Amino acid sequence: MHLLVLHLLVFLPVVNTYVAVKIFRSSLYYPNSSCAFIRNTTWTHAVSINTCIWECINERDCQTAIYYHDEKNCSMFSELCDTGRVNTSDNIRASVICYRKYYGIISTCSSTESTTAEQTTTVAILTSTNNSPAPLINAFWSFDNTSYDRNFNYNSTLNNASFCPSSITGHGSALCFNASQKQVLFINPNNHLNLSFTSFTFHYWIYLYSTVSNDQGMIGQCQSHTANLCLHLTIRDSKARISFYGNNCTGSTTVKNQTWYHLAYVYDYSNATQLVYLNGILDCIQQGTSTPLAITNSSSIPLTIGYTSPLGSCYFDGVIDHLTLVQWPKNASEILEQATLVAHYDFDNSSIDDHGPNRISSLTSNTTLANNSLLLDSTSSYFQSSAFVLLAIDNRPYSLSLWLKPFRTNNITILHIYQSNQTNNVEWCSIRMSINQQSQLRVQARSSTGMVTLLGPSIGTNVWTHVVQTYSSINGTQLYINGTFYNKSSSSDYQGGSRPLTIQLGGSLLNGMNRSCFDWTVDDDEYEGWIDEFRVYSREVTSNEIQALSIRT
Repeated sequence: MHLLVLHLLVFLPVVNTYVAVKIFRSSLYYPNSSCAFIRNTTWTHAVSINTCIWECINERDCQTAIYYHDEKNCSMFSELCDTGRVNTSDNIRASVICYRKYYGIISTCSSTESTTAEQTTTVAILTSTNNSPAPLINAFWSFDNTSYDRNFNYNSTLNNASFCPSSITGHGSALCFNASQKQVLFINPNNHLNLSFTSFTFHYWIYLYSTVSNDQGMIGQCQSHTANLCLHLTIRDSKARISFYGNNCTGSTTVKNQTWYHLAYVYDYSNATQLVYLNGILDCIQQGTSTPLAITNSSSIPLTIGYTSPLGSCYFDGVIDHLTLVQWPKNASEILEQATLVAHYDFDNSSIDDHGPNRISSLTSNTTLANNSLLLDSTSSYFQSSAFVLLAIDNRPYSLSLWLKPFRTNNITILHIYQSNQTNNVEWCSIRMSINQQSQLRVQARSSTGMVTLLGPSIGTNVWTHVVQTYSSINGTQLYINGTFYNKSSSSDYQGGSRPLTIQLGGSLLNGMNRSCFDWTVDDDEYEGWIDEFRVYSREVTSNEIQALSIRT
């Protein structure tokens, strides 16, 4: 194991002193005890590992932290950093921060824990029979032609279930189930998947094929049909539901067939609360009265995906994709981002990677990455990212946010969102952003009655301008400039084209454009200039969020 260790001195100007921290790059920390976990903090604006360092310094009990660079997440722990529990993070971009304030573990656990170490489970600390605590669960299953999790920590067995090319990202695959064939994925019970007497969060995407008369069983771990001994996450009567058996929380929103949904199920142990989120919005809360899951032999009971057994055998009929399980309660803002931030290209550190939760791939041609921005410096320059599934759904809300610094501002195309066929010819144009001959910004979106067009202000050259375009069926298409509302259409529908879309910044589509795109008023020159902080959301972002995005850091 090769770890890059940095020793930093952080200067505190107010008190004129220094604090010392040790950083392990490309590493994860596995705490000695689950009760050492303090909290998670996630930021939506541009931050760095220094932000997590200061968060730990200012948190009274924090002595160890993990900073997840892509998620902008800081996980803090109260125990003294044990370098023997630092391991390489493989393909996860994470760093461990060691900051010593005290010695040992700060007392944040129940007083009974020290006398119950011989038990297989205690109130907060989950221990194995050899008294070696299991690390906090932090697992992700992409289901891209594999049933293993990202870090190969959890062995699994497929029982008839298969992979299909129906991923929420438009790339790779998802796990597909046919209820009539009793398909299921078993996660090996010997992998420390003990969810009893602890907090946890499941979140994932689903696409239902049909409605069944009983439960659509999605995730389960069941010892017996007894109160708090049977975890099952289901769709019951077309509503999302979490239950420990006799202790449940059922959403109020109808889950329809043939539609993508993001589901999140949270159990907050410290507050005895169950929560259900649908597409990032709280759909049910059972607060302060939910006793914890109390399975006593989890080491012999598999976690099942696509199957539960509270009302007999209940199989799932549909698609499950991008499953995450963590052993802490994610907050509402984290879940909203997981559900609705489709892609985020910040272009920092000379990277065109998507730093959103979906990791949608991208490519560039004749571009330059500098000053943490993307430079399109010739007529042949463009950035392209493909297979946007949610943008292709008719009438689904969306928001586009980006910074522009053009070199010229007349008759240019900034952005196309379109659908192409196998020969790369454009078949469908959904959304377009351009600057017209009068140097005015123009945004367009396709509806069933033609193109919805909004004009914005004149755009200056060599000046950063922040632009947000949003859509919802209630508010129609709206345009914000530099954090301020500027223009809107009347309420209208949106036509996404039904097949995954490609987003292109710069470049030109004229050579491959067919008749379906000819009703656009074509601005036929290519964009030249800088672009930064490009975000795509599957919801209509709020005015407060837009103001925050318009602050350039």
